[in-house]
Amino acid sequence: MKDMATATTRGNEQEISQIGVNLLQITFRASLVLTLLITFMIGLWAIAALAGGAISSGGPFEMVRGWFTAIGGA
Repeated sequence: MKDMATATTRGNEQEISQIGVNLLQITFRASLVLTLLITFMIGLWAIAALAGGAISSGGPFEMVRGWFTAIGGA
């Protein structure tokens, strides 16, 4: 009887441990997806900002020329 109780307890601990592992895997996957989503959104924002700057300055070459003028002070 005592051995049976120990076996049941160990089986229960194994089930709880497996549930914990599954929850950790779900949490890891969710955090990875959210991190990649935020990174992707920041990349899109950067591309949109560069495109908007290029359009408002008259083209990409004008934007680069304006950048060098701003840095060089000429």
